[in-house]
Amino acid sequence: MFTVNQAVVHALIKEQHKPIQPSVIQTELLDPEDEKVVKLVTGVVNIYGSRNNNAHYGVFRKYGDGRGQFPVNVDGYIASSTITSSDFLDLTKVAMDELYSKAENNSASSGGYMLFADYQNEAGRFLLAAMIKQKEGLTLNKKLKLELFMQLDLTRLHQAARINFSKYKDYLDANSEERAELVYLSFISPKVGIKASGYFVTALGCIAGATAATATSNLIKASGQFFRDHSKLGSSDRYQFRQDLLGYIKSKSTLGQFVKLTEVESIARKYIPSSEPLLQDEICNELISHLNNEENQVPSEFLASEKTLNRFTQINYKSDNWQFKFQINSLGNDETAEIFYDKETNKLIIREVPLELRSQIEEELDIQASNKES
Repeated sequence: MFTVNQAVVHALIKEQHKPIQPSVIQTELLDPEDEKVVKLVTGVVNIYGSRNNNAHYGVFRKYGDGRGQFPVNVDGYIASSTITSSDFLDLTKVAMDELYSKAENNSASSGGYMLFADYQNEAGRFLLAAMIKQKEGLTLNKKLKLELFMQLDLTRLHQAARINFSKYKDYLDANSEERAELVYLSFISPKVGIKASGYFVTALGCIAGATAATATSNLIKASGQFFRDHSKLGSSDRYQFRQDLLGYIKSKSTLGQFVKLTEVESIARKYIPSSEPLLQDEICNELISHLNNEENQVPSEFLASEKTLNRFTQINYKSDNWQFKFQINSLGNDETAEIFYDKETNKLIIREVPLELRSQIEEELDIQASNKES
Protein backbone atom coordinates (compact mmCIF):
# COMPACT_ATOMS: atom_id res chain seq x y z
CA MET A 1 0.00 0.00 0.00
CA PHE A 2 1.37 3.39 -0.98
CA THR A 3 -0.76 6.51 -1.17
CA VAL A 4 0.33 10.04 -1.97
CA ASN A 5 -2.06 12.43 -0.22
CA GLN A 6 -0.38 15.70 -1.23
CA ALA A 7 2.77 16.58 -3.14
CA VAL A 8 4.52 19.62 -4.55
CA VAL A 9 7.97 20.58 -5.85
CA HIS A 10 9.48 24.04 -5.26
CA ALA A 11 12.99 25.20 -6.12
CA LEU A 12 15.60 26.81 -3.87
CA ILE A 13 17.90 28.72 -6.24
CA LYS A 14 21.35 28.93 -4.71
CA GLU A 15 24.84 28.07 -6.00
CA GLN A 16 27.75 27.67 -3.63
CA HIS A 17 29.52 30.93 -2.78
CA LYS A 18 27.10 32.95 -4.90
CA PRO A 19 24.19 35.19 -3.86
CA ILE A 20 20.87 33.42 -3.42
CA GLN A 21 18.15 33.99 -6.01
CA PRO A 22 14.37 34.17 -5.48
CA SER A 23 12.87 30.74 -4.89
CA VAL A 24 10.44 29.21 -7.38
CA ILE A 25 7.24 28.58 -5.41
CA GLN A 26 4.41 26.64 -7.02
CA THR A 27 0.86 27.78 -6.42
CA GLU A 28 -0.74 24.44 -7.28
CA LEU A 29 -0.05 20.95 -6.01
CA LEU A 30 0.94 17.99 -8.13
CA ASP A 31 -1.73 15.44 -8.97
CA PRO A 32 -1.26 12.76 -6.27
CA GLU A 33 -2.70 10.10 -8.56
CA ASP A 34 -0.41 10.90 -11.48
CA GLU A 35 1.85 7.92 -12.18
CA LYS A 36 4.92 10.14 -12.52
CA VAL A 37 4.23 11.85 -9.19
CA VAL A 38 3.78 8.52 -7.41
CA LYS A 39 7.00 7.26 -9.02
CA LEU A 40 8.90 10.34 -7.83
CA VAL A 41 7.68 10.08 -4.23
CA THR A 42 8.15 6.31 -4.01
CA GLY A 43 11.62 6.68 -5.54
CA VAL A 44 12.66 9.08 -2.79
CA VAL A 45 11.02 6.99 -0.05
CA ASN A 46 12.69 3.80 -1.28
CA ILE A 47 16.20 5.23 -0.94
CA TYR A 48 15.50 7.01 2.36
CA GLY A 49 17.57 5.19 5.00
CA SER A 50 19.48 3.09 2.44
CA ARG A 51 23.24 2.56 2.67
CA ASN A 52 24.19 5.89 1.08
CA ASN A 53 21.26 7.78 2.58
CA ASN A 54 21.40 6.92 6.28
CA ALA A 55 19.13 8.90 8.54
CA HIS A 56 19.63 10.42 11.98
CA TYR A 57 16.63 10.12 14.34
CA GLY A 58 15.48 12.90 16.60
CA VAL A 59 12.96 15.60 17.41
CA PHE A 60 12.35 19.30 16.78
CA ARG A 61 14.40 21.82 18.70
CA LYS A 62 12.41 23.30 21.57
CA TYR A 63 14.00 26.74 21.45
CA GLY A 64 16.87 28.77 20.03
CA ASP A 65 17.94 29.73 16.54
CA GLY A 66 17.15 26.28 15.17
CA ARG A 67 13.53 26.28 16.27
CA GLY A 68 12.03 28.49 13.55
CA GLN A 69 8.45 28.45 12.30
CA PHE A 70 8.39 25.06 10.60
CA PRO A 71 7.97 22.92 13.77
CA VAL A 72 5.17 25.20 14.98
CA ASN A 73 3.31 24.81 11.70
CA VAL A 74 3.88 21.05 11.60
CA ASP A 75 2.21 20.84 15.00
CA GLY A 76 -0.93 22.51 13.67
CA TYR A 77 -0.86 20.53 10.44
CA ILE A 78 -0.68 17.09 12.08
CA ALA A 79 -3.21 18.05 14.77
CA SER A 80 -5.81 19.06 12.18
CA SER A 81 -8.62 16.59 11.55
CA THR A 82 -9.39 18.15 8.15
CA ILE A 83 -6.12 18.76 6.31
CA THR A 84 -6.69 20.61 3.06
CA SER A 85 -4.56 21.23 0.01
CA SER A 86 -4.16 24.83 1.16
CA ASP A 87 -2.90 23.65 4.57
CA PHE A 88 -0.26 21.52 2.90
CA LEU A 89 0.81 24.22 0.44
CA ASP A 90 1.04 26.81 3.23
CA LEU A 91 3.22 24.46 5.29
CA THR A 92 5.63 23.93 2.39
CA LYS A 93 5.88 27.70 1.89
CA VAL A 94 6.86 28.12 5.54
CA ALA A 95 9.58 25.50 5.02
CA MET A 96 10.83 27.27 1.87
CA ASP A 97 10.96 30.61 3.73
CA GLU A 98 13.07 29.01 6.47
CA LEU A 99 15.36 27.33 3.95
CA TYR A 100 15.81 30.57 2.03
CA SER A 101 16.62 32.50 5.21
CA LYS A 102 19.27 30.02 6.37
CA ALA A 103 20.80 29.45 2.91
CA GLU A 104 21.00 33.20 2.25
CA ASN A 105 23.37 33.62 5.18
CA ASN A 106 25.44 30.54 4.36
CA SER A 107 27.85 31.13 1.50
CA ALA A 108 28.78 27.44 1.21
CA SER A 109 25.16 26.30 0.89
CA SER A 110 23.58 25.14 -2.35
CA GLY A 111 19.99 24.75 -3.41
CA GLY A 112 17.99 22.25 -5.42
CA TYR A 113 14.49 21.00 -6.08
CA MET A 114 12.45 20.61 -2.90
CA LEU A 115 9.96 17.77 -2.90
CA PHE A 116 7.31 17.92 -0.20
CA ALA A 117 4.93 15.01 0.20
CA ASP A 118 2.27 13.82 2.61
CA TYR A 119 2.08 10.06 2.04
CA GLN A 120 1.09 6.77 3.62
CA ASN A 121 2.55 3.27 3.39
CA GLU A 122 2.64 0.13 5.51
CA ALA A 123 4.82 1.95 8.09
CA GLY A 124 2.24 4.72 8.64
CA ARG A 125 1.67 8.29 7.54
CA PHE A 126 4.56 10.69 6.97
CA LEU A 127 5.42 14.25 6.01
CA LEU A 128 8.49 14.30 3.78
CA ALA A 129 10.77 17.15 2.71
CA ALA A 130 13.62 16.15 0.42
CA MET A 131 16.13 18.13 -1.63
CA ILE A 132 16.80 16.58 -5.02
CA LYS A 133 19.63 17.58 -7.33
CA GLN A 134 20.10 17.11 -11.06
CA LYS A 135 22.73 14.99 -12.77
CA GLU A 136 23.83 14.45 -16.32
CA GLY A 137 22.49 11.49 -18.25
CA LEU A 138 22.90 10.01 -21.71
CA THR A 139 20.26 9.28 -24.31
CA LEU A 140 20.15 8.36 -27.99
CA ASN A 141 18.53 10.69 -30.51
CA LYS A 142 16.66 9.63 -33.63
CA LYS A 143 19.96 9.19 -35.47
CA LEU A 144 21.24 6.96 -32.63
CA LYS A 145 23.76 9.58 -31.62
CA LEU A 146 24.54 10.05 -27.93
CA GLU A 147 23.28 13.24 -26.34
CA LEU A 148 23.61 14.64 -22.84
CA PHE A 149 20.53 15.55 -20.86
CA MET A 150 19.77 16.53 -17.27
CA GLN A 151 17.72 14.30 -15.00
CA LEU A 152 16.71 14.16 -11.35
CA ASP A 153 19.17 12.20 -9.24
CA LEU A 154 17.06 9.65 -7.38
CA THR A 155 20.04 7.62 -6.20
CA ARG A 156 21.10 10.02 -3.46
CA LEU A 157 19.28 12.38 -1.12
CA HIS A 158 21.45 15.40 -0.42
CA GLN A 159 19.17 16.67 2.35
CA ALA A 160 15.87 15.33 3.65
CA ALA A 161 13.61 15.21 6.69
CA ARG A 162 10.63 13.04 7.52
CA ILE A 163 8.05 13.27 10.30
CA ASN A 164 6.08 10.23 11.47
CA PHE A 165 2.48 11.31 12.23
CA SER A 166 1.63 8.65 14.81
CA LYS A 167 4.95 8.90 16.66
CA TYR A 168 4.63 12.68 16.74
CA LYS A 169 1.20 12.37 18.36
CA ASP A 170 2.56 9.79 20.83
CA TYR A 171 5.30 12.24 21.76
CA LEU A 172 2.81 15.05 22.41
CA ASP A 173 0.69 12.74 24.59
CA ALA A 174 3.68 11.45 26.61
CA ASN A 175 4.95 12.84 29.90
CA SER A 176 8.40 14.43 30.18
CA GLU A 177 10.09 11.19 31.28
CA GLU A 178 8.57 9.19 28.42
CA ARG A 179 9.48 11.88 25.89
CA ALA A 180 13.16 11.43 26.70
CA GLU A 181 12.98 7.99 25.05
CA LEU A 182 10.85 8.95 22.03
CA VAL A 183 11.76 10.25 18.59
CA TYR A 184 9.34 11.09 15.81
CA LEU A 185 11.41 12.49 12.96
CA SER A 186 14.48 11.59 10.98
CA PHE A 187 16.75 13.62 8.76
CA ILE A 188 19.43 13.03 6.18
CA SER A 189 22.35 15.41 5.96
CA PRO A 190 25.62 13.93 4.66
CA LYS A 191 27.72 16.35 6.69
CA VAL A 192 25.58 17.17 9.70
CA GLY A 193 26.89 20.26 11.46
CA ILE A 194 29.25 21.20 8.65
CA LYS A 195 28.57 24.61 7.19
CA ALA A 196 27.75 23.52 3.64
CA SER A 197 24.76 21.37 4.57
CA GLY A 198 23.91 22.12 8.19
CA TYR A 199 21.59 24.96 7.15
CA PHE A 200 18.93 22.47 5.98
CA VAL A 201 18.69 20.73 9.35
CA THR A 202 18.69 24.07 11.16
CA ALA A 203 16.04 25.56 8.86
CA LEU A 204 13.58 22.74 9.55
CA GLY A 205 14.36 22.70 13.28
CA CYS A 206 15.68 19.12 13.47
CA ILE A 207 18.02 17.84 16.14
CA ALA A 208 19.33 14.34 16.82
CA GLY A 209 17.50 12.89 19.81
CA ALA A 210 17.80 9.09 19.83
CA THR A 211 19.16 8.03 23.22
CA ALA A 212 22.41 6.09 23.45
CA ALA A 213 20.62 3.30 25.31
CA THR A 214 17.92 2.88 22.67
CA ALA A 215 20.32 3.08 19.73
CA THR A 216 22.72 0.56 21.30
CA SER A 217 19.96 -1.89 22.14
CA ASN A 218 18.27 -1.57 18.75
CA LEU A 219 21.53 -2.11 16.88
CA ILE A 220 22.34 -5.34 18.72
CA LYS A 221 18.80 -6.74 18.57
CA ALA A 222 17.98 -5.74 14.98
CA SER A 223 21.29 -6.95 13.54
CA GLY A 224 20.87 -10.28 15.32
CA GLN A 225 17.35 -10.60 13.96
CA PHE A 226 18.60 -9.86 10.44
CA PHE A 227 21.27 -12.58 10.58
CA ARG A 228 18.80 -15.04 12.13
CA ASP A 229 16.06 -14.48 9.54
CA HIS A 230 18.12 -14.13 6.35
CA SER A 231 18.16 -17.35 4.32
CA LYS A 232 21.68 -16.72 2.99
CA LEU A 233 23.30 -16.36 6.44
CA GLY A 234 24.17 -19.24 8.76
CA SER A 235 23.84 -19.51 12.54
CA SER A 236 27.62 -19.72 13.04
CA ASP A 237 28.00 -16.51 11.02
CA ARG A 238 25.42 -14.85 13.25
CA TYR A 239 27.28 -15.82 16.42
CA GLN A 240 30.68 -14.66 15.14
CA PHE A 241 29.20 -11.41 13.81
CA ARG A 242 27.54 -10.75 17.16
CA GLN A 243 30.83 -11.29 19.01
CA ASP A 244 32.65 -8.90 16.67
CA LEU A 245 29.86 -6.35 16.88
CA LEU A 246 29.82 -6.39 20.68
CA GLY A 247 33.60 -6.00 20.74
CA TYR A 248 33.39 -3.10 18.30
CA ILE A 249 30.72 -1.31 20.36
CA LYS A 250 32.76 -1.88 23.52
CA SER A 251 35.89 -0.34 21.98
CA LYS A 252 33.93 2.69 20.74
CA SER A 253 32.35 3.14 24.16
CA THR A 254 35.73 2.95 25.89
CA LEU A 255 37.25 5.53 23.52
CA GLY A 256 34.18 7.79 23.60
CA GLN A 257 33.84 7.53 19.81
CA PHE A 258 30.76 7.22 17.60
CA VAL A 259 29.40 3.86 16.54
CA LYS A 260 28.86 4.17 12.76
CA LEU A 261 26.65 2.11 10.47
CA THR A 262 29.34 2.26 7.78
CA GLU A 263 31.70 0.47 10.17
CA VAL A 264 29.01 -2.01 11.22
CA GLU A 265 28.64 -2.86 7.52
CA SER A 266 32.37 -3.54 7.29
CA ILE A 267 32.10 -5.98 10.20
CA ALA A 268 29.08 -7.70 8.65
CA ARG A 269 30.83 -8.18 5.29
CA LYS A 270 33.22 -10.67 6.89
CA TYR A 271 30.27 -13.00 7.57
CA ILE A 272 28.36 -12.55 4.31
CA PRO A 273 29.25 -14.90 1.42
CA SER A 274 31.93 -13.20 -0.68
CA SER A 275 31.87 -15.63 -3.59
CA GLU A 276 29.13 -13.50 -5.15
CA PRO A 277 30.10 -9.81 -4.77
CA LEU A 278 26.76 -8.54 -6.08
CA LEU A 279 24.89 -10.69 -3.56
CA GLN A 280 27.16 -9.46 -0.79
CA ASP A 281 26.41 -5.83 -1.72
CA GLU A 282 22.71 -6.62 -1.84
CA ILE A 283 22.70 -8.21 1.61
CA CYS A 284 24.72 -5.30 3.03
CA ASN A 285 22.20 -2.84 1.58
CA GLU A 286 19.38 -4.85 3.15
CA LEU A 287 21.13 -4.89 6.53
CA ILE A 288 21.74 -1.14 6.66
CA SER A 289 18.20 -0.38 5.48
CA HIS A 290 16.87 -2.78 8.12
CA LEU A 291 18.85 -1.09 10.90
CA ASN A 292 18.08 2.47 9.76
CA ASN A 293 14.36 2.01 9.07
CA GLU A 294 11.42 3.46 11.00
CA GLU A 295 10.96 0.31 13.07
CA ASN A 296 14.52 -0.10 14.35
CA GLN A 297 15.66 3.55 14.17
CA VAL A 298 19.39 2.91 14.49
CA PRO A 299 20.99 6.28 13.63
CA SER A 300 23.78 6.56 11.09
CA GLU A 301 26.10 7.27 14.02
CA PHE A 302 25.69 7.49 17.80
CA LEU A 303 27.54 7.24 21.11
CA ALA A 304 27.07 3.82 22.68
CA SER A 305 25.63 3.16 26.13
CA GLU A 306 28.02 1.05 28.20
CA LYS A 307 25.23 0.17 30.64
CA THR A 308 23.06 -1.14 27.82
CA LEU A 309 25.99 -2.97 26.24
CA ASN A 310 26.64 -4.78 29.52
CA ARG A 311 23.14 -6.27 29.36
CA PHE A 312 24.17 -8.06 26.17
CA THR A 313 27.70 -9.01 27.20
CA GLN A 314 27.19 -10.07 30.83
CA ILE A 315 24.97 -12.42 32.78
CA ASN A 316 24.15 -10.92 36.14
CA TYR A 317 21.94 -12.61 38.74
CA LYS A 318 21.30 -12.11 42.44
CA SER A 319 19.35 -14.39 44.80
CA ASP A 320 18.74 -14.03 48.52
CA ASN A 321 21.94 -15.93 49.36
CA TRP A 322 24.30 -15.42 46.42
CA GLN A 323 24.97 -13.52 43.25
CA PHE A 324 27.17 -13.80 40.18
CA LYS A 325 28.22 -11.81 37.13
CA PHE A 326 30.26 -13.05 34.20
CA GLN A 327 30.97 -12.29 30.56
CA ILE A 328 28.74 -14.16 28.13
CA ASN A 329 31.70 -15.31 26.04
CA SER A 330 32.93 -17.41 28.97
CA LEU A 331 29.67 -19.44 28.98
CA GLY A 332 29.21 -22.64 26.99
CA ASN A 333 27.29 -25.91 26.89
CA ASP A 334 30.35 -28.11 26.40
CA GLU A 335 32.68 -29.30 29.13
CA THR A 336 35.61 -27.24 27.89
CA ALA A 337 33.80 -23.95 28.57
CA GLU A 338 35.13 -21.80 31.38
CA ILE A 339 31.59 -21.68 32.76
CA PHE A 340 29.82 -24.87 31.73
CA TYR A 341 26.03 -25.17 31.80
CA ASP A 342 24.84 -28.78 31.91
CA LYS A 343 21.21 -28.66 30.82
CA GLU A 344 20.55 -32.32 31.64
CA THR A 345 21.62 -32.04 35.28
CA ASN A 346 20.59 -28.40 35.68
CA LYS A 347 24.06 -27.46 36.92
CA LEU A 348 26.33 -24.48 36.29
CA ILE A 349 29.97 -25.48 36.66
CA ILE A 350 32.90 -23.06 36.99
CA ARG A 351 36.12 -24.54 35.64
CA GLU A 352 39.69 -23.50 36.44
CA VAL A 353 38.77 -21.76 39.68
CA PRO A 354 41.42 -19.08 40.43
CA LEU A 355 43.83 -19.84 43.27
CA GLU A 356 42.70 -16.88 45.39
CA LEU A 357 39.06 -17.99 45.13
CA ARG A 358 39.98 -21.61 45.89
CA SER A 359 41.83 -20.49 49.01
CA GLN A 360 38.83 -18.53 50.25
CA ILE A 361 36.46 -21.41 49.59
CA GLU A 362 38.70 -24.06 51.16
CA GLU A 363 39.33 -21.87 54.21
CA GLU A 364 35.61 -21.40 54.74
CA LEU A 365 34.93 -25.12 54.31
CA ASP A 366 37.65 -25.91 56.87
CA ILE A 367 35.98 -23.56 59.35
CA GLN A 368 32.62 -25.21 58.75
CA ALA A 369 34.13 -28.67 59.21
CA SER A 370 35.76 -27.61 62.49
CA ASN A 371 32.47 -26.27 63.77
CA LYS A 372 30.74 -29.55 62.97
CA GLU A 373 33.39 -31.58 64.80
CA SER A 374 33.13 -29.41 67.89
